Amino acid sequence: GGGDASYLDWGAANVLWLRIQSGTGVNTACVADISWKTNYGGHNPNEQNTALTITNSVLAGTWTLTFLSDTNGTLQAPGASPVPFDMASLADADAVAAFSTPIQVRFGQENNGNAANGGVPHYWSNITVSNAHSGLNVNEDFTKEGTNQLDTTIWDLNTSDGVGVINLVPTNSAYWVKWNTIGDSGFALISGTSLTQITNWDAPANVPPRITQGGQRWVLIPSASLPAGSANYYALVQRTFSQLQVLLPGETNAPNTLTGKVGTPDPVSLGAGGTINVTINAVDPTYHVVTTASADLIGLTTGDTLATLPAPAALANGTVIEPLTFGSTGSFTVTATNMTTVTIPTATSSSVTVGP
Repeated sequence: GGGDASYLDWGAANVLWLRIQSGTGVNTACVADISWKTNYGGHNPNEQNTALTITNSVLAGTWTLTFLSDTNGTLQAPGASPVPFDMASLADADAVAAFSTPIQVRFGQENNGNAANGGVPHYWSNITVSNAHSGLNVNEDFTKEGTNQLDTTIWDLNTSDGVGVINLVPTNSAYWVKWNTIGDSGFALISGTSLTQITNWDAPANVPPRITQGGQRWVLIPSASLPAGSANYYALVQRTFSQLQVLLPGETNAPNTLTGKVGTPDPVSLGAGGTINVTINAVDPTYHVVTTASADLIGLTTGDTLATLPAPAALANGTVIEPLTFGSTGSFTVTATNMTTVTIPTATSSSVTVGP
């Protein structure tokens, strides 16, 4: 246990492993072995003890390693029946001490010196670790939508590729868009369906935060963000944060329009609590949201002297949402002020009606 090296299968002194070695290609015949070592750092486990070696016709599928006791269990390969193994020498004092609680479970991939496997992707869709005795279980579904990062309450990322970066590709993702990081400070990704209407391009919808890795920026494009037609184009644009925009519930940002928004504010009821969520955007002169804007603090005021105002909050990716609770009936506006960069002018919302 412990340490940040990605080669603990070789470097650590006490390791029990399941190794699966594929042939050349994506899903070929493979050889798997269950091995272990104690007090034997600087060596692979199979150099000391091997309990089982099998060959399976396919690599892809579910592999299950089960311990039925301290010293024996089964290995089940995709499409095959469980094969028993015995590790009777685990009863020695060194093994008992080395493999007692707590035990870390690690997963890794490597090319293993086979040039033909370079660039061949390997995917995990699900990893489950269960302990019938203790009732502790980990069930990680890597195909889950809505995130591209591992759950750090379960997984320690320190050993991954030296920089702690793991990219999950949810099932709703269609493409990666990537570009070189040199000189891209302040630039944001935009997309559109026509090269003749590039002024109408805007940021793709619902994309996860971009990832910086290996001198590249990576952005996942969800399938829902692709157009109905057969073509879509992407570009980088450096938008200038020049003004604020205040949106009330019922309004939506609309770049390249006179007011920069569409819709009408929803009425507010004091009887229902009188609270609304106010959206403040950092925008350029054409009301495009500047997702690269700095994390300036934004404060709110209103003409309702009985209103409860939130504390100033910071922009994140060009947007901040702040709750405001009205205390009086009437028609009011909400004003946003940049508390950090005073050269950015204040912005005032549309009028909203507050009823009893």
